[in-house]
Amino acid sequence: MRTLSLILLFLGVVYNSVIGQIPEEHLSIWLKSTDEIFSDAAFCSTPSVGDGDATYCWQDQSINQLTFRRVGSGTPTYRLHDQDTLNGFPGIYLDGTKGLATDPSDSLDFTSLTAFVVASNDAVGFDGVTLDISINPSSGRNSFFLASTRMMHQCCSGLGQGFYTLDHHLDWSSTPYLITTGVFGVDERDLNLYVNGLQSSAGQGGQCCPVNYISQTRSAYIGQRANENHVRTGEIIEVIAYGGVKLGDAHRIVVENYLSSKYDLPIVPEGDFYHYDTDDKGHYDFMVTGIGAKNQDTVYSSESSELIISASNEALNDGEFLFIGQLELNDTNRVVTNDLPAGVGERFSRVWALEKTGNVDAGLIFDYTLGELEGAPSDDGQYSLLYSATQAPYNFSILSTDATVQGSQVQFDLTNEEIQDGYYTLGAETSIVVGSTDLPTLSTTDIFIAPNPAAGSFILRSPKASIEFIALFDLSGRHLDATISMGPNEAQVYSSYRGLTVVKVHTDQGVIVKKVMLE
Repeated sequence: MRTLSLILLFLGVVYNSVIGQIPEEHLSIWLKSTDEIFSDAAFCSTPSVGDGDATYCWQDQSINQLTFRRVGSGTPTYRLHDQDTLNGFPGIYLDGTKGLATDPSDSLDFTSLTAFVVASNDAVGFDGVTLDISINPSSGRNSFFLASTRMMHQCCSGLGQGFYTLDHHLDWSSTPYLITTGVFGVDERDLNLYVNGLQSSAGQGGQCCPVNYISQTRSAYIGQRANENHVRTGEIIEVIAYGGVKLGDAHRIVVENYLSSKYDLPIVPEGDFYHYDTDDKGHYDFMVTGIGAKNQDTVYSSESSELIISASNEALNDGEFLFIGQLELNDTNRVVTNDLPAGVGERFSRVWALEKTGNVDAGLIFDYTLGELEGAPSDDGQYSLLYSATQAPYNFSILSTDATVQGSQVQFDLTNEEIQDGYYTLGAETSIVVGSTDLPTLSTTDIFIAPNPAAGSFILRSPKASIEFIALFDLSGRHLDATISMGPNEAQVYSSYRGLTVVKVHTDQGVIVKKVMLE
């Protein structure tokens, strides 16, 4: 039997509080139309929130923390949507004048790439450009280009046809929004293009000149080529790029299911492993994440803002997946007393939909360390894993009372026969938590960390709330030693730990969780 560990981490109130939902290793760029978009060019500090607001800065959510700024006199704008379009998520509209770009960065120095883009389908070929990662505007050597239905790996410039291209074999002109995936191998001829999960069967074109790759810093461009040609007219909604790696099919499927569910965009049936994003299942569209195996590629663990799924050392069989998602995107988790079976007095308000493909055993571990609810689990063995076969109003029953409580964690180990598709949460006989259950009223955008990445020391600012105390954790939940010099709204923090670090900020208005890369 395959054994999986599901760790439900309560990492914050709003969806931009952590890197999550998708595999984290090699993540080089993550742009979301909901996160850190600013209308002032000078300081990138005034959020774009209204329809038609200028978009002069777009902040990368990966550990690289790249800032995409408007190019020249370009006028990208923030565009709002109703619930029927993109599940209500906004987009960044480019009017065909200029796009956005980063400064040159060593973090973009790689020879292979896997990129995912959600964008409107307003143009074809080069004029549909969504992402271009190039050495500099005067050289296309070893650059990567992705459009709505085209990809190109350019290996030299000015010497004839110095690139390979691949177009999708289908006509997508009637589809208003697309999920486009480009997988670029080190060999420029190694190109794989997917549109809404369907791989292109078209032939490649072009050729490369005989040059060796020379490591140089690159810039990344959104909505235009590096030479400022082929400027896009249309929307870009989300960009995810993994530098220096050619992701396999299991990793690709996890990311495409996350994007498909979030934006209510269809993907091909053979790549769709999560079906709780539909009307009849209640639209558990958010924080969708998964693990699984496909074509000799395995995702052993995957983290969302509230979930880590981790496989054991035993291999998953080809085609086996486990996905989970939740109903509300930024709804805070709290203690409630409704829809309870006999013998249960409280439960978490947050409920997860779980869908399994194949045969797996699993452990479900609810971890309080990084949670919204203040307090910790009790050690008196009062916890129950609650299961409902139907969406709200839930008909919860007790699936298991065999809980192991250790520190901040409540764990249930289940056999394959016990795991059923449906809706899960944590219940308790008397009290879910021991201690306070204060909930935050702040957003993560109200807490500022600089610099990020940091060389061991960083400044944390909280202009809207008074800081009470700060705690640092690694990704496993281990508390980290830190030296903290704190004032009412600002703190100087130092830690000798190196790596991605969770910063839990307790204020007079609640708890907010941020992440910082300590180098």
